[in-house]
Amino acid sequence: MSGEVDNRTDGVSVIVRGDLKSVGLLSDDILENAPPASQIKSIEVNPRNVENYDSFRIVTSKNIDERITEISPDIAVCDECLNDLEKYREMIIKNINSPLSCGAGRFFDAVSALTGLCPVTTFDSEAPMRLESAINCDTDLYYPFSIDGTIVFADTFKEMLNDLPQNDVSFISAKFHNTMAQIILEVSKRIRKKKSLKKVVISGGVFQNKYLLEKSLELLINDNFDVYTNHLVPTNDGGVSLGQLIIASKRLGLCV
Repeated sequence: MSGEVDNRTDGVSVIVRGDLKSVGLLSDDILENAPPASQIKSIEVNPRNVENYDSFRIVTSKNIDERITEISPDIAVCDECLNDLEKYREMIIKNINSPLSCGAGRFFDAVSALTGLCPVTTFDSEAPMRLESAINCDTDLYYPFSIDGTIVFADTFKEMLNDLPQNDVSFISAKFHNTMAQIILEVSKRIRKKKSLKKVVISGGVFQNKYLLEKSLELLINDNFDVYTNHLVPTNDGGVSLGQLIIASKRLGLCV
């Protein structure tokens, strides 16, 4: 058999040149041995005359206005992708151009890429925005995590990887956001127990995320915390810039 695979945001089109029996076997194999992160709801077979192909090829992915697929059709791990992953692994191990980051936004980037929603960003905060917008379900479930001086997400990622083949991206995204809100609650409770503080100020670019902000407020208020959020000053880098200006003015003895 020969033909081409066309990955599109409204589905995957496979053109096959071959006899009907072979095409039928191919359809069965696609269903039985689907890629781990794929979501195959149906397969339509339409016989027609096609051009001659000397091999199977993958054509450039297309972006269609009507978006149906939630997972990137290019998420399948090919040999070239595995080689790239090995290179990145070596870079991290040897600390080559791999600075550590404590920003929560990078965690959202990682999950957005892992789910296939945004493997490559084209503008700032695209990955977290896509991850939030994918939520279309109501659940209070969250992923496991541990806190022992630092927050450890090993179990979070393990269960998330287990979820990928059997749950849609909307559910996974909601569980991840719930996890982050649950961590905020747990850290706040530990600080309250140790310092007898019940006032919580939540700020930073990640709280532009409406779902995360509302879920965090819900959990904290229900646990009798006094919660403060941004109103007059932006919660993102605009607020950071204002803070830097105030600190600089104090150090230089200027009035702002």
